Amino acid sequence: MAAIRVFYFPYTPDGLGPADRRRFGRWCSVRKHQIVGINDRNIQLAVLTPKGLYLAPYFAKRKIPIILDIVDAQNLLSHWGRDLARGLSNKRSGNILPIFPIKFSSIIRNNLKFVHTVVVANPEQQYLYNNFARTTYILDSHSEIPMLDVNLNRPRGALFWEGLPYTWKEVFPLFAEIQKSFEGDNFILNIVTSEKYKSLTKPRGFHSSRMQTATYERKYGFKTNFYPWNLQNLLEAAQVSEFGLLPVGNQKEMFLKAENRLLIMWRLGLPTLFSNTPAYSRVSSLSGVTSGKCESAQDWVDCISEWRKNPTLAIRQVELGQSYIKQMHSEENFLQKWDNLVNETQ
Repeated sequence: MAAIRVFYFPYTPDGLGPADRRRFGRWCSVRKHQIVGINDRNIQLAVLTPKGLYLAPYFAKRKIPIILDIVDAQNLLSHWGRDLARGLSNKRSGNILPIFPIKFSSIIRNNLKFVHTVVVANPEQQYLYNNFARTTYILDSHSEIPMLDVNLNRPRGALFWEGLPYTWKEVFPLFAEIQKSFEGDNFILNIVTSEKYKSLTKPRGFHSSRMQTATYERKYGFKTNFYPWNLQNLLEAAQVSEFGLLPVGNQKEMFLKAENRLLIMWRLGLPTLFSNTPAYSRVSSLSGVTSGKCESAQDWVDCISEWRKNPTLAIRQVELGQSYIKQMHSEENFLQKWDNLVNETQ
């Protein structure tokens, strides 16, 4: 398709965050489309993230097709307190301009009528948004992360977790339990995350992730290595970790949790233990993976023991996972899906 002029409201202010680079930003970069400012008179398409959805009526009035790019579908199902806090936080930081409504989910629902298509990460998120959106489309990619070979000579007892700080509450007590079950092993948790995250209770509006990690270390009595999130640190931390951990506790979050982090772990060559969420279970079934799924606290301990006794099980999990990624999430597959979607809107 010919190059087009697109307005994009990114997830991060500089447009360089993972959700920006890996999704719409990746397609624009490879296909040579031009991202322009809101005052450009020749905008052909507006791609908004939830924080920028308040602009939907403006673009609809200009008869410019709108795509909403969703990473976190929990925006529609959050607990009312978190929903309210998220709305207030975004208003405080200037991301959302209208005074009412305040709840973040209400802002999204009220503006979906202007949106041509909602892009989601998986079938579970699509199922939710089909109740509110005109059309939905599944798109996700992590092609910027190289496919590493599984290496079981990585440091014994070093476990790996990657994600946003406000999603890590399950990993610390779990890691403490694992450490207790393997006395004699020098366990350490390698954490890759952003250095700060939003908070309504802090004077400057942010928590320090490093300070919060230190608090958990004292509370649970274990050691961590903290890596600020960037691609180099992600690769470095993975290469010195034995296994990956993906615990998810909240039932609502379990339903909507995308499989992206499991796919990232497999790209990094990490045998990974994961909660029995719909997305993780679906992907493990489609890929033929039969080990690593955990429901009870004891399952996590048993799986580590089993993989250490029989390393071929851990190796096989990564091999099957990477084969699935190559088949279902190739770069060309991802780019062609964006091409098809944008052609439908024009």
